[in-house]
Amino acid sequence: MYWYSSTCVLGKNTLNEMMKKISDRAGLSRVYTNHCIRSTTVPNLVDNGHTMEEIKAVTGHRSNDSVSRYTKRISEKRKINVSHSLTAGLHQDSTKTEVFTVSHEKVVSSQPTPSGNPTVILEKNGARVQLFS
Repeated sequence: MYWYSSTCVLGKNTLNEMMKKISDRAGLSRVYTNHCIRSTTVPNLVDNGHTMEEIKAVTGHRSNDSVSRYTKRISEKRKINVSHSLTAGLHQDSTKTEVFTVSHEKVVSSQPTPSGNPTVILEKNGARVQLFS
């Protein structure tokens, strides 16, 4: 992964040293390396609409396949967007989706549909159940 300044490109070794210093100064429980942050950075770039070419330019990957390894997991933001699209399509109505946590379950619920009955989606341990009223 590369970071850019107005005067030069910061290479892998420089960035790794920066990450060690940042981890140490922040008092983190471990030293985060350049490679450690890829699994978070790549999906965030995808979620924010960056192209594969832009992502490869920043991460230093040479092929789309190598970048795709980091994007196989669907982020919560994208899961919610998919759920919202499916719910809106079922009810022929656009609804706003909210997410909140109840103990160890994630509950995704939409506002009431035109009939006044809400749709509730429960998610736990990767399993998802959608309830229609």
